[in-house]
Amino acid sequence: MGALTLKSFPFELRGWDIEKFESIDPTDGFGLSTRVYISKQQIIQIEPDHSKNTTKIWLSDKGRQFFDGVTTTLNHENNTFKKDFWQRDIKNLLKILYLYDHCSVKTKKTYILTVVFENLGLEMLSLLKILEQSYPLLRLRRDEKSQSTNDLEFNFQLNSATNPNQLKLSTLCLLVSTNPRYEGYNLNLDLRQRYLKGNFKCLSLGSATDLTFPSVNIGTNLQVLKSIAEGNSYVCQDFKGSKNPILIFNNDLCKRTLSAAVIEMIKTFSTANTLNLNWNGLNILSSTLNEVGTLTIENFSALTSKDFKTLSSFYFINVNLQQVPYLKKLTEAKLLGYQESKTAETPRIPRLLIDQNSSRTDNKGFWEFSLKTLDFKQYSFFPTKMFYENEEVFLNTEGLIKRTSRLITKRKTRDGWKLLRNLIKNLKMSHNCLNIDNKLVLSFSLDNHNKFSTFVNFQFRAIEKLENVTHSLTSKNQPFFIYRTNQFKSKVVKLENTKLKYFIDDFFSGGKDQYSRNSLVLANCSKILRTQSTNFF
Repeated sequence: MGALTLKSFPFELRGWDIEKFESIDPTDGFGLSTRVYISKQQIIQIEPDHSKNTTKIWLSDKGRQFFDGVTTTLNHENNTFKKDFWQRDIKNLLKILYLYDHCSVKTKKTYILTVVFENLGLEMLSLLKILEQSYPLLRLRRDEKSQSTNDLEFNFQLNSATNPNQLKLSTLCLLVSTNPRYEGYNLNLDLRQRYLKGNFKCLSLGSATDLTFPSVNIGTNLQVLKSIAEGNSYVCQDFKGSKNPILIFNNDLCKRTLSAAVIEMIKTFSTANTLNLNWNGLNILSSTLNEVGTLTIENFSALTSKDFKTLSSFYFINVNLQQVPYLKKLTEAKLLGYQESKTAETPRIPRLLIDQNSSRTDNKGFWEFSLKTLDFKQYSFFPTKMFYENEEVFLNTEGLIKRTSRLITKRKTRDGWKLLRNLIKNLKMSHNCLNIDNKLVLSFSLDNHNKFSTFVNFQFRAIEKLENVTHSLTSKNQPFFIYRTNQFKSKVVKLENTKLKYFIDDFFSGGKDQYSRNSLVLANCSKILRTQSTNFF
């Protein structure tokens, strides 16, 4: 028996100690199938799934090595759930909500609870939306603004770029402010395979990057895109001679200041005379797994300075406070010694900040440095289960449903939806004024008499048309002109000649997922990458 133990084998190769599970990759917007190896509640290795159900067997280095950040989250001492602390914090929140409801009735000022979220599944988003519609004291916000339109699905997801049949018939691709090699490696593989088959040309508008296959860079600013939309660029010859061209741009383009005008200019390609009337080649690439699912439910507003100036407490769910744009500006202003002038005196109601996250990270330190100046007297942390401890449903950038399974049950934490459900239960049991079932008297707090009459008629009269009782909503018909393209003329918008992307984010540690920035392995990979090349254009 001694001869069998003389040779030391790597721990990863001991199959009798390792369990194998199927999951998805949370580092990009596709959520490809992966195979996770776990030993003693620790992730050992992640590799692409080789099952019969998957046709694309590929995984990036980031998707293989990010689990180091998950291990850091699991081993932190402050990331365990303590029931006594949670009951104390919930009791404080209920008291504050009671004061908000009381002061809102006695005064004309509104007191609300702002819920800021990111990286949530469809179940949590649906539950939060129901809460917002049920309780007037609740308001939902995202950490970043996005001017995407969610009236139709093809306005915020990939349509033809990943469809094998449509990509096979295409001979031209235009990339606008996107790098599919870093932001969607699955899409980059499809484009590379299409190029190797021949009769395919790729144009890039933005930073010059290596896509692992030849591409032509046509510029970096919006003036080039404007000239293409007007038909005054030499690139229009490529569109004229191509078949089924594909146009791909990133979802981050929708977060620019003039993104609405840029998107409308991109949509003019669908009305060009050189393209087919049934052409559907506009594609939006999302770099996160939850972006498409969030837009499917509603286009939520972003967190702004107005939300902090109102009398409200904040409930952050899976949000890193250091990544919120407004809080970054607030920190910079404090470092420069800027102090905002205070307005008139308001009732001194304590403001509470609740952080519901899988790890504490640096949110508490950021609160102590920046948010104490905004009269946030208390910080509460609710540890929740992380990605591999939850069973969630996501909608990827292709519009496909992706499900996660529970692989690790190590920490004493709660599911995020269970915390919200217990919060609703305590709201109904503790304060009857916050229970919507007990509110039998309807209230309307607007000074406009026309709007008040409209509200009363909608509530207590059966009508066939809105114009029968709401004369204020009736307006005269305005003439409009129908052009040859059968499209309404859009309004004139001033377009600034700015660059689409000055530099690209770090591939390893610059992702928007919760674990890449906490991974030590990815941090070392980022250091090596920065020494070998530069990320500036």
